[in-house]
Amino acid sequence: MTHESLWLLDWEFATFGPPSYDLGSLVASLLMGFVAAGGAAAPGCEDGGSSGSAGGGSRGGYGGSGSSSGGRAEQRTWLLGAVEDVWALTVDEWWRQSQALKHGGGASAPHDARGDGGGSGGSSGSSGSRAAWEARLLSETLMFAGCCMCRLVVGQHSYALFAGMRDPEARVRCERAALRVGRRLLAEAAQLRNIRSATEFAAAEAAACAL
Repeated sequence: MTHESLWLLDWEFATFGPPSYDLGSLVASLLMGFVAAGGAAAPGCEDGGSSGSAGGGSRGGYGGSGSSSGGRAEQRTWLLGAVEDVWALTVDEWWRQSQALKHGGGASAPHDARGDGGGSGGSSGSSGSRAAWEARLLSETLMFAGCCMCRLVVGQHSYALFAGMRDPEARVRCERAALRVGRRLLAEAAQLRNIRSATEFAAAEAAACAL
């Protein structure tokens, strides 16, 4: 979206809400993929790398060799790294845009970074620092991510990567891990100080569920 034009992709799924909802949905998708990759590595669950391909980058991507244990390990490392990269790059860009807008130029920035009030983010101007704004955005993002993860397990729409697992025990372990991660995101988001804390306990919860 710019001041001159607006493009809608899959508009029927569009919703109006705070920027943290978009970020939270993406973080949830990456964490669900991380959990699913652990379950897919269980005996009888290998899919021959059919999870598709995605950007390789410095982490080597997460497709192709997915059927091997080494490939799954690389995939899971990539997915957790992607959570951290997406957060860092998005926050930097939003803050850059907000500062450009304050000085009379640049593209439209999320309202909670501009400090023009309203929404869940409030005003970065009243907080007096990027750190306060970023901490608030992180907390909201992680809580939305937790909601999305729990919804994909117990909600009306099942998560395809879990539903397609041939081993029911592996599927149950994945569902349990996803719910545990989602619950902790909801309960502990306000206490987390950085995105790395979230990826670390996601890995710990998955390991606790034998993934």
